[in-house]
Amino acid sequence: MPQISISVSSEAHQYLLNSFQQTVDATPTSALPPNFDDWLLARISGSSKASASELNDIYSFNAIEHMVTRLHKLGYGLACFPKAATKPEISAALLAGAIVKDLKLTTPYVKRLQDLFEHYQKDAKEIADAAQIGITNRAYGAISEAFSQLVARTEKAEDNLNEERALGRVESGIAMLVNLDVMTRANANKKAAEFKKKFLTQEVSVPKENWVNKVFGTANTRK
Repeated sequence: MPQISISVSSEAHQYLLNSFQQTVDATPTSALPPNFDDWLLARISGSSKASASELNDIYSFNAIEHMVTRLHKLGYGLACFPKAATKPEISAALLAGAIVKDLKLTTPYVKRLQDLFEHYQKDAKEIADAAQIGITNRAYGAISEAFSQLVARTEKAEDNLNEERALGRVESGIAMLVNLDVMTRANANKKAAEFKKKFLTQEVSVPKENWVNKVFGTANTRK
């Protein structure tokens, strides 16, 4: 006898088992209940149009689930590029709704697909880091080092910079690090405050020598 082998999701399998159990429970005590194979064969053979549609939904969902859950094994990823001010879960819901509409699946599959996409989707940064983690780490290191050098040069040039210009240079560098996700906003605010405090302390403790002092000398040098 020819054999037919199909793969179904755990939810579909549990649904079939529950339906079979209902048939067994409804079988009169004077009759023998069918075994699962016979029941399933009779269900498939005598399936109505609605049952055929239900099976089609199951096959479609299984195919999508099979693809999504195996993308990373093949070197791919489910990337999410949400529009401005749109949460990733909303993007997942929109994608799920579009697929359900295109494949003419039943409404409950919107939530199932949304949950599937939310679990496996990654944002642009996660995709880039996974693909080029070595380059990404080196780039972050180089950017952080460039910022450290900017702060050091700003501190050395304090004689030629006022507070506003010095703080502006450092805050501009911090803003770039935040936009590149190299530094968190909380850490950025902390570093800006530390630099400002240090700069003002140096400014008070060590008077800056301007061109007038250099030409005419300070009170101390004239003595």
